[in-house]
Amino acid sequence: MLLACIRKMIWWNCWAGCEMVIIYSPLATLYGHALRREGSKQMSEELRERMDRFVEFINSADEKIGVEVISPSATFHVPFLPEPVQGPSGYLKIIGIMRQAFPDVQWSLEETIIEGNTVAARFILRGTHQGDFLGVPATGKPIQAQAMNVYRFTNGQITEEHGLPDLFGLMMQIRPIDA
Repeated sequence: MLLACIRKMIWWNCWAGCEMVIIYSPLATLYGHALRREGSKQMSEELRERMDRFVEFINSADEKIGVEVISPSATFHVPFLPEPVQGPSGYLKIIGIMRQAFPDVQWSLEETIIEGNTVAARFILRGTHQGDFLGVPATGKPIQAQAMNVYRFTNGQITEEHGLPDLFGLMMQIRPIDA
């Protein structure tokens, strides 16, 4: 029991904020374990590269890239759809909604925070309002809005996204001004 408690304490200390820790303790070695946190710089760089590739996908809507970066079972939660969508085809639905209203929309990845297999990303999207969006007919106005999204990765593919676009800011840019 004591050994189990010590092993657990070592594990929690390993996760307590270190960037990359490998602990080789006599207790861990005795039980054939090397405790390691999956937050290495290399993993962060790999996930940032995957995010850059994802931006290529959303800016081009290239299905081949989508299949490369998105798991078939991925779940995408967005505030303007009643239910989450699944996989690359689900994300293409999101892109279709955006491109129907903003045919020239482009996303730029401005900032990422990566911890383990989770990425928090800040995007800026830019385009021109040329079609209906959430009940607002085309205005021809240019738009610029931010989005803060959280992604979870498994084996180099996105398995979940919680999308948080600034819909209020976007709607303020395209709504007609009341006199």
